[in-house]
Amino acid sequence: MAKVSGLSLLKENEKNPLKTTTFGLGEMINNAIKKGFKKIYIGVGGSATNDGGIGALTALGFKFIDKYGKIIFPGKGEDILNIKKIEFPYNYEDFKKIKFIILSDVKNPLYGKRGASYVYAPQKGATEEIVKLLDKGLKNYGKIIKEYTGIEVNKIKGSGAAGGVVAGFISFLNTTILSGVEEILKIGNFKKKIKNVNLMITGEGKIDKQTFYGKGVGTILNYSLKYKIPTIIIAGIIEKEFYQIIKSPYISLFSITQGPVTLEESIKNAKEYLTIKIRELSKLIFSVCRL
Repeated sequence: MAKVSGLSLLKENEKNPLKTTTFGLGEMINNAIKKGFKKIYIGVGGSATNDGGIGALTALGFKFIDKYGKIIFPGKGEDILNIKKIEFPYNYEDFKKIKFIILSDVKNPLYGKRGASYVYAPQKGATEEIVKLLDKGLKNYGKIIKEYTGIEVNKIKGSGAAGGVVAGFISFLNTTILSGVEEILKIGNFKKKIKNVNLMITGEGKIDKQTFYGKGVGTILNYSLKYKIPTIIIAGIIEKEFYQIIKSPYISLFSITQGPVTLEESIKNAKEYLTIKIRELSKLIFSVCRL
């Protein structure tokens, strides 16, 4: 999803979840369907969107209609508040033959204080006012979904992932949600491999309260605590409160930044900063191993 509707595709002044859409994701899925694929995995991390997936569903043939009878197109974050009716694709029965598997490590509901808008929209460029508007829109979307499907989507864990795209897919398509990190770890036979390891190294851009909302690093930390494996976490930013949360003697936190820098500088020089930090940590690890 990040390749077609991702935050990394936008310049700083383009980030606005009222204006972004998952339409490109729907186009990519259409391409896969035309090639004959019947099982489609969707990784939903890193999105720039908060449209509840209506953009993607629009690309797949769904029609979202406002109170004036006008078809909403292509389906942006600002449009979800205006949805009054939904028309299903003429070939909707064919979609039931396709299995969609969403890989997501987010457990947040669609709307509310822990929902897609309040928790994730700010990092996508939303102001406080925009967050409230988006949340109101997703609440309306949830009401419409129940009206057409009988599904109370806000009660489904993870329905708020990637700006609510999961809510759209789980409500209207043959969809299963799997933990992204758990599925990847399963493919890599991770549980078996860590039984005899002496050290784990993991990391992400920012370590904060979202880390334990089912994200990859949070899952790795749970294994570290369970099996008492020394673990190093490397990140660009580590929130101060996280040092108070992590008190295990097996877990160490390291930021790669070289001092007071802006977020822009940190992102621009991330590769250089990471290389330096890894080099220094490697020296320390090898020195300890010789003792």
